[in-house]
Amino acid sequence: MKAITIANLIILTGLCIYAISAAASISGIAIGINLAFLAWIIRMFLTKQLETRGVVLNLPIIILLSILVLSAIMSPSIPFIQGLDRIRSIAGGILLYYLVFNGIKNEQDIKWLLVCLIIGLSLISVYETTLVACNPTPERQTAMIANKGLGGCLGMIIPLVVSLAFMGSFEFKIRIGLIVSLLIMIICLNLNSSRGAWLGNICAMIFLGIVINKRILLGLGIAIIISLLFLPEKQMYRVKNMFNLQYGANAERVYLWQGALAMIKERPLSGHGPGSFQALYPKYAPVVSEETKKGFYPPHGHRHAHNIFIHLTAEAGIFALLAIIWLFAASFRWAWQVFKNTETHWLKILVLGIMACLIDFIIHGMVDYTLAGMTGYLFWFYLGIISWIGKSHKCGCYEQP
Repeated sequence: MKAITIANLIILTGLCIYAISAAASISGIAIGINLAFLAWIIRMFLTKQLETRGVVLNLPIIILLSILVLSAIMSPSIPFIQGLDRIRSIAGGILLYYLVFNGIKNEQDIKWLLVCLIIGLSLISVYETTLVACNPTPERQTAMIANKGLGGCLGMIIPLVVSLAFMGSFEFKIRIGLIVSLLIMIICLNLNSSRGAWLGNICAMIFLGIVINKRILLGLGIAIIISLLFLPEKQMYRVKNMFNLQYGANAERVYLWQGALAMIKERPLSGHGPGSFQALYPKYAPVVSEETKKGFYPPHGHRHAHNIFIHLTAEAGIFALLAIIWLFAASFRWAWQVFKNTETHWLKILVLGIMACLIDFIIHGMVDYTLAGMTGYLFWFYLGIISWIGKSHKCGCYEQP
């Protein structure tokens, strides 16, 4: 019994390490997940129970992974081992989902994880913002803009902090801490100028405004106006060209989508195999001038098509597209069911905030590949929390394989 208690503590410690490192360090993420995974394996050995049974999203997860593996086996372009290596990034996030679902034992554990996540994002935001403020050179601003993982994670936590700070029933000092963290994160996101995260956040706030309180929409408008007034020139230039298809980054995405669609047309059912986009894109890319090619064809190639749905379809076929849509739909359906059936006020607000973050994730995923890397891990982390809340409050949970 004591050994199981120690294993539980180590799992929670590993998850806290992940949460602190969520937007700061891939190494920290790996350390946290591996530590929690090792303790989880030991706990299952001690209890002689397979703790993956009866988890809400088992079926869409199994189907998605199976399709990806089959695509890797059938790929005419990519070695099977290389395909499995690309699947690993998604599998790592799925592992985190099961660790969170099985690692949380009570509401206090959720609070610890949220504290670590918010503190970690706040600290990295302060650090990155300070670097730009103390060294406002074009090089430093470019480095800030290039940190896509940070921008994506900020976009996925700001709606959550908004819901907790303004709609949660916390004591005054906690609200003040949340509001301070929120302001820091908004400033950092503006400097990071991840336009996908900006668009995702706007949609997430509209969702919160419609469902919780329309005053959030007023706050969104004020935040946008203030941000536009104080944005640095480089970031303002990105705002002005957000929908300009002649702007470099936008034109590049259009070329990537055209290349991916050409790949889909050739192998619509099984795709070209996980990891094939980087190798095959030059073959399917639109014909452009040599001058344009210098800017849009980096030596290392493009790892993804800057769109979750197009990228998965190009690499794993139409069935992978259907599987990911199923996963997203099942996640939202389950989250909404949990929201309606949970009686604890702060958990209802938490679930709604996470739903807003998932909206940001998907909207951002229309112009970037958010399913991998830091944003991918955070997506599965959130799903694990919602699934545990639903299970513990018996929100219509159904058994799955």
